[in-house]
Amino acid sequence: MVNYLLEQRIEFSQNDIAKKIGISSGYISELVQAKKRISKQIVSKLINAYPQLNADYLKTGDGDMVKSVHNIITNTGAFSKNTINEDFSAQLSELINEQKDMRKDFMNLMSEKNRQINELIEIIKKDNDNI
Repeated sequence: MVNYLLEQRIEFSQNDIAKKIGISSGYISELVQAKKRISKQIVSKLINAYPQLNADYLKTGDGDMVKSVHNIITNTGAFSKNTINEDFSAQLSELINEQKDMRKDFMNLMSEKNRQINELIEIIKKDNDNI
């Protein structure tokens, strides 16, 4: 389960998983190394944080580790149409703002480069006049 979250780039480290569910990274490491059995509390925390995981699989090892997309949508409501639209809208808005900032930075940079080019042209003109 931890490896799945890492391989799918849902999280980038065991520490990220531990923080998200509120346990120590050492505990996650012990789960991965099979030094500890997963408790009901940890299963609950994992399912709340990662609704795509199958609780039965986490508890017993039976079935698929990951729920089907249909089960995720219908059983958890985690990816309801409104949630997707709100998340998408927020991400899109953030990207638009980032693009505006990047465009502004680019325009400032271009303006500065034009100023520098004009200065160089003036220097060249003065040098040509002195020849």
